[in-house]
Amino acid sequence: MEGPRGWLVLCVLAISLASMVTEDLCRAPDGKKGEAGRPGRRGRPGLKGEQGEPAPSGFRDSHSRRKARGNGKGKRS
Repeated sequence: MEGPRGWLVLCVLAISLASMVTEDLCRAPDGKKGEAGRPGRRGRPGLKGEQGEPAPSGFRDSHSRRKARGNGKGKRS
């Protein structure tokens, strides 16, 4: 292998190997292939297809705060 051509081949092989290794690691907990999408509700996002960890007790995200206050319709107290 000579000069730039050798580096190109080496880089392509390294990228191919890295993508094959990560493809096996990105699986859902049930063993199915992970897919990109929204992470699980009220959890921390993890690998593709994962639901995330449950939120600690007392943790409230912006959605649950809105839900607790109501939607703004009806009587105010």
